[in-house]
Amino acid sequence: MDYNDTFRDASTLTAVARGAADAVEAQDPLTQFLPSAESITLDFDLDADVLALPRAASFRSFDAVAPYGKEKAIGSRKGSLPASSIALRVNEYQQLRLRQASDDAIGEAIERKALLNGQSLAIRAILARGDLIANGSVTLSQENGITTVIDFGRPGGNTVTAATPWSTITSLPLTDILAWQAYYSALNGGPTDTVITSTNVMTALATNTSIIAAAKGNNSTGLTRIAPGEVLSVLAAYGITNVIIYDKQYEDITGTVRRVIPFDRFIFVPSANAGFVGDTGPIGQTLWGVPAEAFEDEYGIGVGDQAGIFAAAFKAPNPERIEVLNSSIFLPVGSTAGVKGTMSADVL
Repeated sequence: MDYNDTFRDASTLTAVARGAADAVEAQDPLTQFLPSAESITLDFDLDADVLALPRAASFRSFDAVAPYGKEKAIGSRKGSLPASSIALRVNEYQQLRLRQASDDAIGEAIERKALLNGQSLAIRAILARGDLIANGSVTLSQENGITTVIDFGRPGGNTVTAATPWSTITSLPLTDILAWQAYYSALNGGPTDTVITSTNVMTALATNTSIIAAAKGNNSTGLTRIAPGEVLSVLAAYGITNVIIYDKQYEDITGTVRRVIPFDRFIFVPSANAGFVGDTGPIGQTLWGVPAEAFEDEYGIGVGDQAGIFAAAFKAPNPERIEVLNSSIFLPVGSTAGVKGTMSADVL
């Protein structure tokens, strides 16, 4: 295939694709925990943990020499960012029809393909973020020849199961939550106020007898359900003031509909108000490297713009068609403390 900039050049299509991806990410609540950041290398390195707070300073007397602090070293976890590409075509018949419509119709069609491809890459990033948050790892299963599990080393105790499924109305969710918060506090130096869960879980809590009693007190007799807001009030009384109800699902490359976060999870995550630096979120970053195409001079991608999604149109014969390729290298990467601050409970 030959590069074709007759209708739209690579710089224009790259900007369209990145704008489309940014818009998808901006609307997704998980982005705040693992925001996108550019990486000029193909690797990630968890040696520096931006979420680990240093030791406290000390007071001193006047004229005393300042004591040296100590930076925390929490070990290293390194790896490579995987590549991800997707293509759409303007086929022979579409080109013939578009040429009769207007002079720029083919160019607009090419832009549309680049936009859709950019959205597809953002959706794959969101699915990977959900995987990391729910499981402490990112699994690639038979994706264009890649089958691997990228494990970020979450402690085994951060994956738990409710003593009795919360779908059982006589279960004791508050007892579970208190036990999990105690473990979480001991591991992370304090509790969290934020959880990610589903409508399914909230519905189970709304019909749970112990939650109804906590919400209504002596007036709970005979009640079989309370309002969602009352469930939130009960959770808030136990320190969980930020409940993110997340039910998003997308089609993967095979057309299979996948939930980003499993419906049966109640996941403790670091507070969005936790201290973090720059473009790193409470759990880590989604790193976007430089795809090979961005280095090629003929595409006109500036040095400062090479990291992120690349998009260009290519002409191919037999049959005559235009291939719109979007290429990228990315991975959500959890910091050591960020991954330790995610605790996933299977509650249904």
